Amino acid sequence: MGTPSGDWYKGTMTEAGLPDATMRDGSPNGYLFLQISGTDYRTRYKAAGQPAEYQMEVFAPKVIEAGKRTSAQFIANFFVGAADNSLRYRINGGKWQPMRQIESVDPTYFLKTFAWDVADEVLTGRRPSNPVLTDHLWTANVPTDLPAGTHTLEVEATDSYGQKHQATRTFRVVGAAEAMQR
Repeated sequence: MGTPSGDWYKGTMTEAGLPDATMRDGSPNGYLFLQISGTDYRTRYKAAGQPAEYQMEVFAPKVIEAGKRTSAQFIANFFVGAADNSLRYRINGGKWQPMRQIESVDPTYFLKTFAWDVADEVLTGRRPSNPVLTDHLWTANVPTDLPAGTHTLEVEATDSYGQKHQATRTFRVVGAAEAMQR
């Protein structure tokens, strides 16, 4: 569950002058709304400083080579995800494919912590805590049959209450000739 202080107010400073405060499981700092109707209830997470629709962070490689085998993965961190949730993805509006739940560290948060260790200058703020394992991650292998070009990855999560949440990310596929020029 998210907290207003996140990772104890650690992280790089935002434009608003506040620490990023992403939690060690990759969830942004925030709070939970509880909606009660008789004996039924629903919850909804609200990431601080983000639109209400921001319910997950999607990680995808920035660029891959066309037709080349890869171990790259799409990873979705559904902030209040649970075992009974389902996530699926599609590319360029194609057929929806299921994602599988895993326990791992959030790659986006992992990169945030490494940014402190590889920086050439001291960053403002406080170094975030090291990442921890979380089970609200879902993954899928990156397909190897995509043509060169920019592609749109859509992820849809269905939570414990049947509510649907969506996120998108773009990535590039380059041909062998372009990859060799680099």
